[in-house]
Amino acid sequence: MKSYKLHTYLLVLGIVLCFPGCKDQDDYTITIDTVADGMHLAVSAEEIVLSEDRLDETAITFTWGEAQPRANHGVITYYFKLGLPGFPQAMEKVEMAPGVFTYSISHWDLNVLAFSVGIPYGSTAQLEAEVIASSDEGEFFVKPEISITTFTLTTLPIGTLDKTGWEVTASSEDSPYYEGGGKNAVIDGIITSSNCWIHGWTYGAQLPHWIILDMKSPKTILGIITVRGYQWNNGITKSLRYFIGNSADPNDPSWTEIAYGEYPSAVRGVDSPEPNTLSLNVDRETGQYLKLLIEESFNPPDATICEITVYGIN
Repeated sequence: MKSYKLHTYLLVLGIVLCFPGCKDQDDYTITIDTVADGMHLAVSAEEIVLSEDRLDETAITFTWGEAQPRANHGVITYYFKLGLPGFPQAMEKVEMAPGVFTYSISHWDLNVLAFSVGIPYGSTAQLEAEVIASSDEGEFFVKPEISITTFTLTTLPIGTLDKTGWEVTASSEDSPYYEGGGKNAVIDGIITSSNCWIHGWTYGAQLPHWIILDMKSPKTILGIITVRGYQWNNGITKSLRYFIGNSADPNDPSWTEIAYGEYPSAVRGVDSPEPNTLSLNVDRETGQYLKLLIEESFNPPDATICEITVYGIN
């Protein structure tokens, strides 16, 4: 009887050890089935259209119940994940605090997350949410419990703001060196060395200089790209300080600073906008008026600006 058991054991062991060797040219994927879903992950709405007027408010809430007791007597830890269906792109999974069975996301954060997983701004797509209940630290391994739900999301239309109808005022203005130009050149979309605003140099206008854009309605701004004049001695604007507000008065105390940057050097005789372009990020500020303050120049008091492009929520 003992000999029979030993031979049987060796036979089974040989089969187990031989099997992978017989298929060494193939790749194997082991799939572990999960237990039945008892958490029933639910979403507060099956269709979500994000709103510019509610950026900090909750856009969507996910709720679920407790997972089934684990046979290994392990402590259950819950993780939440959100991404494209099937999760080819997804957020990093979030470990939930003990006793928490809900997860909410604001309009703004959901818009940022959607873009990070490949959904373009201003588009509609489906997202998938998942809750994983795991108890890896028990007496032995047991399968995780997983619950999944989907919803449709329409993201905010973020991009270059349309400058049609915008108006420009400036602290001073002079006849441009070249054909075209003037204060309206900073919003006309024409980026050439001969089309720029120039401070009142012929009558000695001194630093600081300012330009104010009236965007005609409150806009949520996320970034600004500024191209200074870049031909002959025009490329000498050094610093840019941007403010946002709801008054056209350049001296109004309610202006809020939103961005600052400096060009690294003066550029003369370079017929190209690239070294004269400065991109500045803005931490989601809203207002109707945008003020550019130029406090420094590589050739004081001279300053020129070719184009101001504003990025935000259309």
